[in-house]
Amino acid sequence: MFTVFSTTAATGLLTEECSKHHKLPAFEAIVTDDSGNVIKKIKKGDLKRTDYTSEMATDYYTMYHNYTPPRYPITIEYKWTSEMDGSVIMFPTFMPAEAYNVQVDKALYTLEAPASMMCRYKVLNSDIKVQHDKAGDTDRFTVAVNSMKPIDYEPNAPASREVLPMVHFAPSQFEYLGNKGTGGNWKEFGQWI
Repeated sequence: MFTVFSTTAATGLLTEECSKHHKLPAFEAIVTDDSGNVIKKIKKGDLKRTDYTSEMATDYYTMYHNYTPPRYPITIEYKWTSEMDGSVIMFPTFMPAEAYNVQVDKALYTLEAPASMMCRYKVLNSDIKVQHDKAGDTDRFTVAVNSMKPIDYEPNAPASREVLPMVHFAPSQFEYLGNKGTGGNWKEFGQWI
């Protein structure tokens, strides 16, 4: 079992892709105004589910919440936990802001995985630091961002994923639907495919 804990103050839209191998056991959110007054509390039961994907046949679905506040500015603090069983090729990406024009007050991401998976990561579009700690047979990766200013959208700007800070995580040793593989380099991964 692999667990990702995330908290972030972000936009009114949150999406989490799930499947029978990737669950969302815990979720909560608190919406506050610019004075810190609570406007709304959001529970896991408030999330909506869509089975729509761009693929022909899949068991993936998306849990999401799209909140439109009665007034601005607001802060939304999301806290959630993702759990994945042994069928995983990559872990959820840490992306504190998922769109242009979003200010992030604080975002925290923690990944706990068996050390035997030899997890690796890649930081893109940023100098974000990843802290790596070992606790017995478990690797723990923590990423934190504080006071991230919004990146303004400009006409003809590239896709947000080409500009916004993010950190990708993936195991070097993995098992997907009963098939063991290695992804330490492209040749090994290609042989697994």
